[in-house]
Amino acid sequence: MKFLPFKEARDFVHELGLKSSKDWRKFCKSEAKPADIPNSPDDVYREEWINWGDWLGTGVIATTKRTYKTFEEARQFVRTLGLKNSVQWKNYYKSKDRPADIPSSPENVYQEQWISLGDWLGTGTVATKDRQFRSFIDARMFVRRLGLQNQIDWTNFCKSKDKPADIPNSPVAVYEDHWISWPDWLGYEEKFLTVEKVKELLRDLIRSRIIEQWDEAVLYSFLLRRGLLNLSSNRHSAFFRNLIKASRTERGRNLIEQYANSEEQIPPDLSNITSTVSSPSEEIETISESGLPGIVKPNDPLDYQDGLSVEQILSHTDILESINVDEEAMQFYLDYSVDEIWKCAFKNEHETVRKLKLADKNGNKYHDMVIDIFLEDYQGSTELKIPPGYLFPFPPTLMQRYVAYKVTNLPYFGNFSGTGAGKTLSAILASRAIDSKITVIVCPNDVVEQWKRNILDTFPNSKVVTGKDAFYLQYSEKEFQYAVLNYDKFSQDESPNLILTLSKHRIDFVILDEVHFTKIRNEEEISQRRKNLDGLMTGVRRKNPDAKVLGLSATPVVNNLREGRSLLELISGKVYDDVAVRPTIPNAVTLYEKLSTISVRELPTYFADIDTHTIDVTAKKPPEISIRHLKSNPLAIEKFLTDARIPQIIKLIDGQTIIYTEYVEDIVQNLSKAVDNAGYSYALYTGYDRSGL
Repeated sequence: MKFLPFKEARDFVHELGLKSSKDWRKFCKSEAKPADIPNSPDDVYREEWINWGDWLGTGVIATTKRTYKTFEEARQFVRTLGLKNSVQWKNYYKSKDRPADIPSSPENVYQEQWISLGDWLGTGTVATKDRQFRSFIDARMFVRRLGLQNQIDWTNFCKSKDKPADIPNSPVAVYEDHWISWPDWLGYEEKFLTVEKVKELLRDLIRSRIIEQWDEAVLYSFLLRRGLLNLSSNRHSAFFRNLIKASRTERGRNLIEQYANSEEQIPPDLSNITSTVSSPSEEIETISESGLPGIVKPNDPLDYQDGLSVEQILSHTDILESINVDEEAMQFYLDYSVDEIWKCAFKNEHETVRKLKLADKNGNKYHDMVIDIFLEDYQGSTELKIPPGYLFPFPPTLMQRYVAYKVTNLPYFGNFSGTGAGKTLSAILASRAIDSKITVIVCPNDVVEQWKRNILDTFPNSKVVTGKDAFYLQYSEKEFQYAVLNYDKFSQDESPNLILTLSKHRIDFVILDEVHFTKIRNEEEISQRRKNLDGLMTGVRRKNPDAKVLGLSATPVVNNLREGRSLLELISGKVYDDVAVRPTIPNAVTLYEKLSTISVRELPTYFADIDTHTIDVTAKKPPEISIRHLKSNPLAIEKFLTDARIPQIIKLIDGQTIIYTEYVEDIVQNLSKAVDNAGYSYALYTGYDRSGL
C-alpha cells in the first residue's frame, strides 16, 4: 500500500479535529479513514515522526512526559488570574493563554497536595457537592427567622455577606428530597393570611375567571407563589389543596363563589369534588414511570382551551400586580398571557390584532406589557422578508413566520405545535431567514426523505445531503447546505469520529425533529445516542457561538422530570440545576414553566366526526389496595378499570382498530396479551416502541 507523504497525511489529519490517540484509534476503525493514511503513522513515518500532538495538530504532549511547575508555584500563578469558578477555569485551560507547565487537570497531577478548586483558584469556594450544609430542618428554621417575604429578598440575602456558608444559595437542589416550596422555606405563608384576604383573592380569581380559564399548572403556580398551598396549620390548608381540581367543575366553582361572598369563617369541604386528597407537596406515587402525564389531567397544560377571547386574556393580567416574585417568575406569567394571545391570532389573525390595537392602556403595566410584547413580535413576524428562492405552493402561515422570527432573535426555541400545523416548513423557513449556510437536521429515519423533499420543494436551490456523506459537508458561503441525519447515526461505534468531522466546520443552525427522542430517563444510563448528540451540540456551539437551535415535537410529553430537564438542556445548552427532578407537583410545574417560556404550540383544527358509545363495566376494588391509595394515584385506578374493560374492548375489535390508553406498563402489557389471546395481530405505538407505524 502506498501512503501519502508525511506532511500531506499530517495536514489531512489536522483537519479531522481529533484530540487524542484514542480518537485516532476510533477513526482508524471507521470507514471514514482513506486507504492512503496509515493506521500506525509512528511506524510508517518513523524518520519524520515527532509525537501524537504533532500528528493530530493539538500540540499536546503525553501527560506522563510533561514537566510542570511545582504545586505551590502553579497555584500561586493561577491565583493571579482572578478566576472565580470552575467555568472560568475550564475556559482558561482550554485557551491558548495557559502555559504548558500549568496542567489542565491539577487534581490529577498534584494528587498528594490537592485540596479543592477553591483553594487552587484562591477563592476559598468549595464545590456545592462537597460542601457541608445544615440539615434541612435547621436551615429552614434559620431562614424563617430572617423575615424574608419573597424570592427577591432571598436572592438579595444570598448576595450579601450575612449568609452563613452552611446555608445553600440553591436550597431546591441541595434539599431536593425535603423541598416543599419557597413559601415553606421562607416561612411567610401564614403571616398575613386572614379570612378576608382569602375571600378577596377568591373574588379576584372569580371575577377575572382565572379560576376556570387558566391552565391548571399555571393556576397551581400562582397559588404556590402566593404561599397558599402549604398552610400546614391554617383552616384553609385543605381548601386550597383541593381548589384547583374543584374549580374545573360547575359545582366546585359555585361552592367557592358562595364562600367568597359569604360571612362564613370556615371554608367549604371541596375534597368530595376532587379525585385526590394528597398534598401537592407529597411525592407522586407512580406506576412504572408514567405518573407525570397524569398530574395535569383532565386538561393538558400544553394544549389550550377554546373560547378564550382577547378581552378575557387581558383581564387576567389584573391579578399579576398582586404577585411579588422574582423577575424570571413574572416573565413566565407574561409569556403565558402573550402565548394565549398568539393562540387567538393563529385562529383569527386580523380580529385579534384589531382588538389589541384598539385596547386602551389602563395603567396596569402588565396589561400594557402583554399588548406591547405581542404587537412587537407580530410586527416582526409579518414583516419578515420571505427569502429569495421560496417556491412552496402556499405562503407561510402566521405560526411559521412567528417561529422563523423567534429563531432570528433567540439562540434556541421550540415549536411544539400539533400534527399538521406545519412545523417542518417553519424550520426550513427559519433556516433561510437566518441565512444558514450549513443546517444540520436530526430526525427519525422514516422521515429523512420527507425532509429532503420538503426542503427542495420549498427552496430548490438547496443542497441536501443524507446518510454518511452528510458528515463531510464543506462550508461554503455560496451554498445553502442541509445535512439530514437520522438518530441512528448517533448510536454507532464510529459516531464520535463522524461528529468530530462534521463539527469542525461552521454550522449555523441545528434542527432537532421529534426532539423527545433525545430524552434522558436515567442519569446513570445515558444512551450513546444522547452522549453523541451532546457532543455534536457542544462542538457546534464551540465553533460557532451564534449557532441557533430549534426543537420540534407534536408530543413534548415527558414520563419523568429528568426527561424534561434533559430536553431543556439539549435545546438550550444550559445546565438547569434549579429544576429538581424529584417527582412532586411543584417540581413538575417548575419544569412546565421553563418549557413553555421557550416554545410555541399551535393546535390546528382537526375536522373529524366522532360517534361516541359508552359501555358501563363493573370493577371491584382489589382487597389489598386501600381507597386512599387509589385516590392518591389516578393511574392506579385506571389500571384496574382497564382490566375490567378488556372483555368489552376485545368484543369491539372490528378490522383495523386503534386502542388508545394510558401509557402505563401494566396496562399496555395486559391489553397486548388480551388482544394476542383473542387471535389478533397487533403492533405498538407507545413511548419508544413505534413498531406500530
